[in-house]
Amino acid sequence: MASVFWVSNTFAASAFVDWEAISGFFWLRLVVVIVAGLIGYLVYRWRLSGIKAHNRQLKAEIENREKVEKELDNRLIFESTLTEISQRCINLNLENATQLINASLQDVARFLETDCCAIYKISPDMQQLVREYIWYKPSFSEVMNSSVTIDIQKHPIFSEILDDAKPFVINDLNTLKLSLCNDGLFSTEVQSFFAVPLIDNNKKLGILIGATDKPSFGWSQNTINQSFIIARVFAMALLNIKRQLLSREREAYANILSRISTRFINMNSDVANEAIGQSLVELSEFLGAGRCSIYKINADEAFLERFFEWRKTDVPDFDDAGKWLLLNENQWYFQQIRTGEPFIFKPSIAARGDINWQMGTEPEIRSSIVIPMLIEEQLVGHIAFDFSVEKQMLGDLQQRYFKLVGEMFVNAVARWQYQLEKEEQLAFERLLSEISTVFIKHDHSQVDQGI
Repeated sequence: MASVFWVSNTFAASAFVDWEAISGFFWLRLVVVIVAGLIGYLVYRWRLSGIKAHNRQLKAEIENREKVEKELDNRLIFESTLTEISQRCINLNLENATQLINASLQDVARFLETDCCAIYKISPDMQQLVREYIWYKPSFSEVMNSSVTIDIQKHPIFSEILDDAKPFVINDLNTLKLSLCNDGLFSTEVQSFFAVPLIDNNKKLGILIGATDKPSFGWSQNTINQSFIIARVFAMALLNIKRQLLSREREAYANILSRISTRFINMNSDVANEAIGQSLVELSEFLGAGRCSIYKINADEAFLERFFEWRKTDVPDFDDAGKWLLLNENQWYFQQIRTGEPFIFKPSIAARGDINWQMGTEPEIRSSIVIPMLIEEQLVGHIAFDFSVEKQMLGDLQQRYFKLVGEMFVNAVARWQYQLEKEEQLAFERLLSEISTVFIKHDHSQVDQGI
């Protein structure tokens, strides 16, 4: 019995000791497992963050590569467009200018993703932009409408663009307080437009304008800079055309003045009226004038009187009020012609209080080019070419040639008058000689009778 109790106690004690060992070992393993799991989780997170960082870096590299490839593609398209435009501009002449520039505008519209591109040239008086060239998609209505001119004073935004000499982009035309659509400059289809100034050596030549029905261009700064480079090519093209026009105009003026000069050199009093008239008609047709007149000042310089006129059949003759110009009623006009500089006379000037003359007030006449005639700074008269269109201002070349015209005609008129006076003097001397001969014969006959 005692042995059984001892055995059972011994077994119970050994069982209790094993339980504690097992329990401690369990907790130890649990701690080890937790620590190992935590370490594994941390390692996993570390590797995952590394993978994510690598993926982000890879994504950034891919995006950067795509951006670089896109920029390279854009640059290739830009360089191709620029080369094509430059080549056309090199081959420009007055006969193919419109065709080549319009084709270049189509390339620009394709590159800049616009529906319309146009070039507006600035007028000589810097008050208007006049549309010279345009291209637009067939599906896109002519967004510039019938308006081919932009009044800079009415739309000062264009003056600011020219002054700033930087590209200008409007991405939402309707939300801005601009009157471009209300005034009919752009149609309601236009959502956004760009304007790039055409400038060469600080000389303002015009503006390159593009428009689209998209609400936003989304241009990058690089594209804006590229548009400015394209605009410089167009500016050089406009200068090239201007030089060719000046060369052709210079040649035309030289030819007509040479013919007139030759005609006047060979002129005598018998054909003077015809020679002067023929020269005036030739000049009028060359300039596109509907009427031309020569006025001469009277002896006491009180008024100018018209003594020669040519006009087209559809242009009315002057009334009596337009056949002379009184000095005391037209002081401004006399001051202008006494300067010896050709100038443009308009109806708005004729409405001044110090001008009382019919010229320029008729509905058929919108403006007149007035060329003073002076001899040694002494006013002799003037030539007036009247036009049915409003002339803005005279260029430097026209000023020089019109002054030559005035000198040639005043010399021709003076020569004609001198020849007439000389012929009158000779006729008078012949008359005196004949009278003297008659008296001498009469005296001799009386003497003979007396003897």
